[in-house]
Amino acid sequence: MDGDACPPGSVCGAPGACASGFCVEGICCDTACDGACDSCAPAGICGPVDPMAQPECASGVSQWVKGLGAPMDIEEAPNSNFDRGTSMAFDDAGNVYISGTFNQQIDFGGGVLVAAGGDDVFVASFAPDGAYRWANRFGNTGHDTGGGVAVVPGTNEVVVVGAATGDPGFQGNWPESGLRGFVVKVTADAGTVVASRSIGASEFSRALSVDAGAGGIYVAGGYSGTLEVGTQRVSVGDEDVFALQLDGALEPLWNWSDGDTDKDLGRAIAVSPTGDVALCGFISPPGKVANATQDIMVAGFTAPLAAAPSWRRLYSSPADGQAKGHSVAWTADGADVMAVGFYVGPVTFDQLTPDGGARDGVLLRLNGTGGTVWARTFGGLGNDNARDVVVDAAGNVFVSGDFSESLTLGPPIASAGGSDTFIAKFTSDGTHLWSRGYGGTSNDNGNGIGVAPDGSLYATGHFRETTTFDGVALTASEGADAFLMRLTP
Repeated sequence: MDGDACPPGSVCGAPGACASGFCVEGICCDTACDGACDSCAPAGICGPVDPMAQPECASGVSQWVKGLGAPMDIEEAPNSNFDRGTSMAFDDAGNVYISGTFNQQIDFGGGVLVAAGGDDVFVASFAPDGAYRWANRFGNTGHDTGGGVAVVPGTNEVVVVGAATGDPGFQGNWPESGLRGFVVKVTADAGTVVASRSIGASEFSRALSVDAGAGGIYVAGGYSGTLEVGTQRVSVGDEDVFALQLDGALEPLWNWSDGDTDKDLGRAIAVSPTGDVALCGFISPPGKVANATQDIMVAGFTAPLAAAPSWRRLYSSPADGQAKGHSVAWTADGADVMAVGFYVGPVTFDQLTPDGGARDGVLLRLNGTGGTVWARTFGGLGNDNARDVVVDAAGNVFVSGDFSESLTLGPPIASAGGSDTFIAKFTSDGTHLWSRGYGGTSNDNGNGIGVAPDGSLYATGHFRETTTFDGVALTASEGADAFLMRLTP
């Protein structure tokens, strides 16, 4: 390097003029500083843009938001349309896929979908800029519920899970009534159904979560009676946890069941890059209030998957308390597991025994043997709930959920009324970086969060009446509308 080359912060006209070799925006910079919201001005040290000067670059700020609900002129009784986004996934091009449940009618921007009756399941796709791509619906005349969505690696396929009352029109034999979980594969470019199957059970079943990896498709939920997918499992109590591994043709490769004498449920499943599986939900142990007191359950399975988990953790609530796990995700290196949920304490999370008071949220990091690396609990005077978690390539952790009254993660956030959606970012060691609240005077919920391949952050959920997302006001058509939002991470 030329001995006369300038240090960072000097005015430059070409890279060769800088000792670092980087001339950025006319200033010698210590790095290439090529992030969308990074700048070297004025000292020559790359860092985030001042959000006061460039508000669109502030962390957690909405870049765009879409309200997804019934047409505004639908002639139905108030609160009759309840639409909610539940889960999301991304393909390599950054297209986003969301799943959820809608009632009567919903408009994604490309025409109105009409439910067969009661509630129906939806899956819809949007481009990274929010442009509508396609949407599809599944269901019968009863009440059907949408669960998770995942992109199948190396294919042009997306898989969606949920539960249907009666025959939703898929292949196979379906009972005339009763709740059955289902798995359906659609094309990623048009949403056309290419394969489907039921999660057969002698009494009922429901599929709540799905993930996909090189080893196949992984599904979690709950069932009662005899599980009839793969090895037969018989529930111990009112409802037991199930986890499934399916191949590309949706044929069973592995299953697992867990439960006690009361109500138990598998709420979320995630597969690591090496094929290890993590499961999260809750168990209702005996000796407590039946079907009202639960313990958070997190379990890990090492590939190739065996009949028993490699480890299983229960975070126990008191006899009159409650603790439920809602979501689980692997760290980018596949070494640790992140889990979120809520508790009514006190509940011991190894390092601390917080007094939750009302319902509080919890974020957990567990190592490869199920040990608690750290736990972060949060909440205010009202009820607070962490519903989804995702980890980006740099190890940052994002959590979505909802809170009432106030949320105390960093500086307190006050609810605009009822419950509000929140989104928060943490470092890999659990340090809080930022948190944002979004809501109106009614009840709003943050249900799903995801990170696209380029690092962009997305969130989905539902809102009622009028809700404000960083100055953008959305009004629900009737009841509740789903939303999809893209934010700066």
